[in-house]
Amino acid sequence: KADAVDVKTGKLAATPDIKPSSLSRLIQAQAELAPWFDKPLDANGLTIEGVAVFDHRLFAGMRGPVLDDGSAVMLSAPLTAIFDGQVGESKLHRANLGKDTAGKPRGIRDIVVYRGAFLLIAGPVSDPPSGDIKPADYAIFRYDGAVASKLLDLDPYGNAVKPEALLPLEEKD
Repeated sequence: KADAVDVKTGKLAATPDIKPSSLSRLIQAQAELAPWFDKPLDANGLTIEGVAVFDHRLFAGMRGPVLDDGSAVMLSAPLTAIFDGQVGESKLHRANLGKDTAGKPRGIRDIVVYRGAFLLIAGPVSDPPSGDIKPADYAIFRYDGAVASKLLDLDPYGNAVKPEALLPLEEKD
């Protein structure tokens, strides 16, 4: 409900009408994702770390699993299929995001829609045990729905400080 939140205080003014989504059902219906559902992250389990909406579809970017061929994955589905229970086809998107400095394939750490494509933060599925982040463990990619192109390797900011979100603020040459 639009009036469930007081716009001045930000506090709940009424009981919100919360409906469960169908996202977990759509994930489990994907043969390549179902085996990873309810597995822990340290076992390459399914973990959604980025969500974006584009063209009336929700895109869920996954840190894990990284599939056997090294692809990171996003699942997209119509918003109406996720939130209104309507029929709609979900689609699995694969993106090769390269490997970190330990030779492990990267998953998706965040996604944002930008100029008709996605910008992705790519990083290791499991953080290094020592917490020692190295240059190029994380990178920013542009993904157009078919091909992921690396834009920038990211430098670390000390041990254990990881890029977790992407927010374009302005453009410069």
